[in-house]
Formats: sequence, C-alpha cells, structure tokens
Amino acid sequence: MTPDPKTGELGDWKPVEALTLAEGRAGAAAVAAPDGLLLIGGEGPSGPVNTTFKSLLDAKGVLGKWQTQAPLARPQADALAAVIGDFVWLYGGHDENGPVGANQRGSLGLEAAEGFPANPNQGKVVQWDIDNAWNLPGARDDAAGWTANGTLYSIGGKDAQGPRRELYWSIPGNDGKVAEWKHLDASDMPYGLSGGSGFVTGPNGIIVGGESDQGVLASSLRTNTAPQSPFFQLGLVGATVPGLKIDGEIGQQLGYLNAAGAGTVDFILLLLIGWAFAHKEQSRAIMQRLIQRRRRR
Repeated sequence: MTPDPKTGELGDWKPVEALTLAEGRAGAAAVAAPDGLLLIGGEGPSGPVNTTFKSLLDAKGVLGKWQTQAPLARPQADALAAVIGDFVWLYGGHDENGPVGANQRGSLGLEAAEGFPANPNQGKVVQWDIDNAWNLPGARDDAAGWTANGTLYSIGGKDAQGPRRELYWSIPGNDGKVAEWKHLDASDMPYGLSGGSGFVTGPNGIIVGGESDQGVLASSLRTNTAPQSPFFQLGLVGATVPGLKIDGEIGQQLGYLNAAGAGTVDFILLLLIGWAFAHKEQSRAIMQRLIQRRRRR
C-alpha cells in the first residue's frame, strides 16, 4: 500500500506476490537492512524455525523475492531484531521449550577491499553465532523493544512466571560482542507487560497495547528518551542535575558524575553549617571580621 502524498492516508491492502513465502511463518522478526528487508526465525507449521530470509531492494526501491540466508544457530520465535553496523541481532523470544534469553548475532558480508574482486556475499547474512555471555539477564518472550544510537533495548516480555516490567539495554562493541545488559529500577515499566508493540518517535519511546496480569490492554505507555531539565534535585540547596540528552552509557555516566558532584557540595555545606552551630562564638568572630573587611573596601 502507498500513502497519499497530500493526506498521508493509506490505500487498500493488496497481496504482494513477490514476498510470498514458500512456507507459513508467524512470530518472525522483521528488520530493515541497508539494502532490503530481513525476516528471521518465527514459527513454522511444526514449531519454531531457524530460517533467515532476505528481500533485496532494486534500483526503484521495490522489494524482490525472498532469498535464503544463513540459518540461525538455534530456532527462535517472537524475538526482537536489530541491525547495528555489520551485524544483525536476534534476542529474546521462545523456542520449543518456552521463553529464552538467547541473543544471536548474524554477520553481514562486507564490501571487498579496494582493488579486490567484488564480494558475492556482500550484504548477506553469512553466519549466525551464539554465546551465553551475550544473553539477556533472564528469559523474555514477546517483549517490546527498539534500537537507537547503536543500543539494543528489551522492555517487558514474559517468562515462566508471567509478564515482566524490566527494561534492559546493551551497547554492542565494534567487534560485535555484547559485554553486558544494563538495568535501572527507575527505567522499568509500572507493571508487567508482554506482547506490546514498541517504537520510538521523536524523543519518546512508546509501547501500545500488550497483555498484563489483568488481561489484554487497550492502553499505551510512553517514556521520554531525553528528559528535559530539571531532571531531579539534590540536597539542602536544591542543586539541579540537568536531564542530559546524550544517549547511551556516556550520557548515563555523565549524569551520575553530575549527581555525585552536587551531592559532594551539599555534604560540604552541611558540615560547615553543623560546625557553625557547634562553635557559635568562633562563627560570630569570623562573620565580624568578614564584615569589617568589606567595610574597609
């Protein structure tokens, strides 16, 4: 379907014969690649599958037929997917035994170095790797998520106990490895949620619908990915820590440094006030000397 250029309204849905799969799929992860579209994993007629398909864009921007790429290291369905640099990631979801925290990394074929013949595998998913060190902190099936500024996000989802509220994020290294998944209690959702549709628009991350312990929801949740200043205040004098708009771990660490600096200043002021109350005569003498010096000037 093509949106109307004037109104933005969508037209009628029509079958796309070129994108018809050879076999049915449900719960597959679809993600845009620089030169096309990837469809990864999902459920086939017999359960979770390990297939990877790619549809290439032609010079006119039209998607072509699905082409088979390297298979996953293990079947995975209802997972999240993202392309960052020369790698594609598939994380969370479930296999034939239930929810998983597995994080699989697909390597994309690189452009040949100057002076060498063209790489026939350029842009293709040539291999999938899996390492327990890259896994999510816990199994998460049907989570919401997105990628922004080279960061992977996983929000909510469910494990064997039901819907979860945690938000996890990770920044893969240039070597294609995930050192750790990070978590802050303040970033978690107010309640457990799975099956929500997550996306980023402007400065906001939004999750629409989903299912909680109370059933299927019609509501949505929003979080600001770049909080406006002031973000929070510290101490007796209300030192303001600005809502830094630097994304990723760097922005978070700078926020911590600002908070630590403001807290240190407040602590020193508190000590001075306490000393002044405990040594009233000396405090009066110091204040009188300061006043006399200002009068002389």
